[in-house]
Parts: sequence; C-alpha cells; structure tokens
Amino acid sequence: MPVTVQKVNNSVSWDKKLGEFNGSLFMSGSWLNAVSSRERIPIFFSFILDGETVALVGGLEVLYGKRPGKFLFFYSGIASQRNNEVVYRECKMALHDYAVDNGFYRVIFKSYDYTGYIPAGLDQFNQYRRKEYYINLAGDQQAIVKGFAPDVRRRARKAAREGVGFGTSCSKEVLYKLFELLDSTKKTREIKGYGSYRSVGMPFLDRNVCEKLLESKHARMFYAKDKNGRIIGAQLFIDHMGKAYGILMGISSEGYRKSVPSLLLYEGTMSLKSDNYDYYNIGALPAGKKNSGLKRFKESLGAVMIESSEEATDFILPSLTYLNPLMKFKRFLFRIRIPWRLKKLFLMATDTIIRGRDHY
Repeated sequence: MPVTVQKVNNSVSWDKKLGEFNGSLFMSGSWLNAVSSRERIPIFFSFILDGETVALVGGLEVLYGKRPGKFLFFYSGIASQRNNEVVYRECKMALHDYAVDNGFYRVIFKSYDYTGYIPAGLDQFNQYRRKEYYINLAGDQQAIVKGFAPDVRRRARKAAREGVGFGTSCSKEVLYKLFELLDSTKKTREIKGYGSYRSVGMPFLDRNVCEKLLESKHARMFYAKDKNGRIIGAQLFIDHMGKAYGILMGISSEGYRKSVPSLLLYEGTMSLKSDNYDYYNIGALPAGKKNSGLKRFKESLGAVMIESSEEATDFILPSLTYLNPLMKFKRFLFRIRIPWRLKKLFLMATDTIIRGRDHY
C-alpha cells in the first residue's frame, strides 16, 4: 500500500508525538503558533502506511495575500522513525499530491534543526545543500569542556577578567537591545568580507515573534555586560524538550574586541549542560569560501556538522506554472560564472516578472 497523508486537526498532543519521532523543534506547536498570523496558519500532517503512522511534518499554510494562491511551508523536513529513503520519498510524493488536490501552489521544506535527514530526492523538488553545527551535550561535562579549543577557553576567561559578566534573561528590554546589536554584527561581518549578510535570515521571524516566544517560555537569551552594566552581546535561543537552537546573536564593536562571542557560546553551553539539555544547535554555515573563518570558529567550539537539504517545488498549479521557466533560468544564473553586472541585469529582469513569488 502507498503512503497516505492525513491532516491532524487536534494538535494538543502534537509536541509529545513529535518528540517520539525526533522531529525538529521548528515543527513544534509552540514555534508554529509564535510565527502564525492571519496569513500564516499552523498545519500538521501524519503519514500513514499499513495503518501505522510512519512520519510527521508540521508547518504553515501561507497565503500570498493579493497574489493568487497559497503554499505549504515547512521549517524542516519530514520526521520519521524509519531510516528508509523509500518511505521518505513516498511521504514527500503524498504531500505533493495533497498540495495539488487542495489548491496549494508550492511545497517548501527548509532544514532548520533537521537531524534526521536522509537523501531521498524526487524530480518534483529542487534541492539546496545546507550545513548546520551542533554541540552534543549528552556526554560528560569535562569532555564538553575539552571540545572547546584552548584558544576559545582562553578568550572566554580573558573576557571575564576584563569585567564582562554572563547572564540569562527573558526580558523584552534585553530583546530590544539584542535587535540594536544585530546591526553592529552585520557591519562587522561585512567588514570581514563575509559578503551580504541578513541580520534576521529566518523566514517570518521578527521582533514580535521573539516576544511571543519569550512570553510563552519557549525562548531565552544569554547576554554579556561590561563592568559598567552595558549589554555588549546577546543571543536568543529557542528550546523544546531538551533541545536548544540559537537563532539570533548581536555583538557590539566593544564586544568583539573583548571576545564576547567566545564567552557567550562557552558559558551558554555550560549553562545548557547544567540544565540537562541534550544538544545545542549553533546555527548554519552559509555557503562559499568566504565563510571558511566562520567554519573554523564553529569547529573550535567542538561542534559537529549536520548536512541536510532544503527542498522546494516550482509552481505546481496554473495560473502560476508559466513562471517555472523563469525560476529555472534564475537558478541557472546562480550556477554559471559570468560578470556580476551582467548576472545582476538578468536577475533584475526575471525578478520584475516573478515579483518575489519564488521567495522561501
């Protein structure tokens, strides 16, 4: 029998079931309710094979507003207890068919906190490779400490000697300061040659969503203060059932001089370990050689790399299927090597017609 997909209307027990399937914390009801709005409605699915639930996925039904149609958006890929690529492919195909039958124009899978990824491609989905790093907190504390490179531990101790204090908070005041510090981080990364950098790169994440997460106790912040009591660095992380994921970090220019990133990540890791967390995801590594320094820094924290894949269909229903050749052409432009000015001209021309409908 083929896999069938069923919409779950009662999401009360969803998070518990999600834990049994080791699903991404970005599929949790707490996260999806925080990012919900009139245009973004949480939606949950079970995949059934021979009467048994073999996989789950939770995401958002996103409306295009004044544009025609709606699409299915998932922050992470399908979670299954079966380590079987055939099951994964059948689940994705069942969801694709569900989308066609129910008037969804696209299906989009991101791969945040996707620890259960198995390569299981389908022709209907375009794939984009992605890497994240996490620190395993399940082991002995001394082993976790030794996972940090000596230079990282030295910088963290140096920051403490210079009067930088570490703390945790759920207050809006610290959150507002974090958003101020994001601009400083953006400038520093661009100066270091990391290229174009979005301070808040996660889809639909904004200050209002962060406030909801803090109020519901599904997020906290680590912060660093100088000896004058000024916050010079902060990180927001979401947590769910023993898992933590850092989603925003802002550091002032003074904070960078005083090695605050090392302090926040070292002390934050130790804090999570003492609170019995299982693991700490410290985020993605953007593609490109220009991010080799960031790769070395994450590895110096004892972090382990997770490879996964984002997957997305082109438009699967008329009247927007006419845009698919342009979307394919746009992907082709990103792959070929031509002068940037010429590439930018072509991209601007295609975007004029697509009008952002290929986002996410």
